[in-house]
Amino acid sequence: VAIANGVRIIVYDRERQIEETMKVMGLKSGVNWLSWFISNFFSMLIMAFIIVLFLKLGSLMRFSDPVLLWLFLACFSLAVTMLCYLISAFFDRTTLAALTAIMVYLMSYLPYVLVITMNTSLLFWHKIIMALSCTTALSMGTQIVANFEQQGVGVQWDNVQGGFYYG
Repeated sequence: VAIANGVRIIVYDRERQIEETMKVMGLKSGVNWLSWFISNFFSMLIMAFIIVLFLKLGSLMRFSDPVLLWLFLACFSLAVTMLCYLISAFFDRTTLAALTAIMVYLMSYLPYVLVITMNTSLLFWHKIIMALSCTTALSMGTQIVANFEQQGVGVQWDNVQGGFYYG
């Protein structure tokens, strides 16, 4: 929902020529983008905080550092925000842009299916290329976090680099 809404807001401004009207009134174009970025990104950061809060209070992530979990979700939020901006650059119609954003977001999960099925035969650089997809990177990261939680260690500041090579 956040992805479709983020794309919809940008394309709606372009469709209704609100951005051009603001430029005529003296507003710089970067300010409009920055306001969209701040509102979209910070709402996702708040959602990430709530998710980490539920994970810690629900004892699902007992051993992991909550700050690291939040940073992990914050990086994902930044990637999704940038994906919204990328998708919005190609459209002038609000509905089509929102639907396409949802489709692209869902399709970006497909490389993770390859990671699951071919994990033992994939090289390190194959995984890096697949991690360029934000949802695949999130899935790979959550798998690593879950593996550390199963070991009773959790993701901590001293083992975060070693987790990248794990899995």
